[in-house]
Amino acid sequence: MKAKVLITAVVILSLAIAVLINILMTIEPEIIHEIETVPTYIIEHETVVVEKPVYVEVIVYEPLELRPFESWQELAVWQGQNYIKDVEENGCVDAALELQMKALKDGYLMSTEITGVIPNLHMICSTVIDDQIIFVDPQGTMSWLGGEKGG
Repeated sequence: MKAKVLITAVVILSLAIAVLINILMTIEPEIIHEIETVPTYIIEHETVVVEKPVYVEVIVYEPLELRPFESWQELAVWQGQNYIKDVEENGCVDAALELQMKALKDGYLMSTEITGVIPNLHMICSTVIDDQIIFVDPQGTMSWLGGEKGG
């Protein structure tokens, strides 16, 4: 039974890592073209300097700046606009991962959690507002206090 929980946790963690990699891979890098002058010398009886442009592609990645929700009201408004309505085969797992992706794209910190007891496991999302840990139902508009930091 513990092995099933461990395998499920590994699969979900792998999915979350794949989702984050997918997000990072879809960020379009800024390409900067710089022209450098490289002297070229032809040695005979005199030296002639030839300037020729060299193009170098530089990929610049901007780090994501994620932030927590400022208030319960901000979370409620965002959740009301973004909860997952139509989920097929994997239900709560797909919904939680999709809601997490939406939060990341909107610049919010949000993670996923597994709750319940085997075989009745459920996947939800969680976030932090001030010092409170808030659980979020990815398939509805309900959110509730899960605990407090340090307590």
